[in-house]
Amino acid sequence: IYYYGIFDGDTLISGCSGRFHFRTQPAPDTERPLRFWVVGDSGDGSHPQIAAFEAMKRFTSRERRRLDAFIHLGDMAYTDGKDGEFQDNFFDIYASMLRNTVTWPTMGNHEGRTASG
Repeated sequence: IYYYGIFDGDTLISGCSGRFHFRTQPAPDTERPLRFWVVGDSGDGSHPQIAAFEAMKRFTSRERRRLDAFIHLGDMAYTDGKDGEFQDNFFDIYASMLRNTVTWPTMGNHEGRTASG
C-alpha cells in the first residue's frame, strides 16, 4: 500500500492520512483476477449516475473485494467540461473511491469543449 498527499508547493491540500492510499497491481506471475469498474458519459450528476455508483459500492462490499482500478471512458463533466462541472459531477460524487482506487480517465468530447476558449 502506498500512502500519499497532494501539495501545492509546501502546502498540504489533501491526503497524508490512512484514507489516501492505493495498491499496486499483483506481480505478473500472480494468478488473481482483477476487478475494474468501467464507466462513460456519466458527468451530469444525475440520479442514474449516482445510482450506478451506489450499486457498484454495494457489489464490492457484498463480495468483500475492492476495485483494482476505475476506468472512465470520457464525458466526466457536462455540459462544457469546466472546472466546476468536473468538481460537481466527478470529483465530489466519486471522492470516496478516488482516494484509494487507481483511476484512468479518458478525454471525451465534453472535456475538450472549452479547450479553445
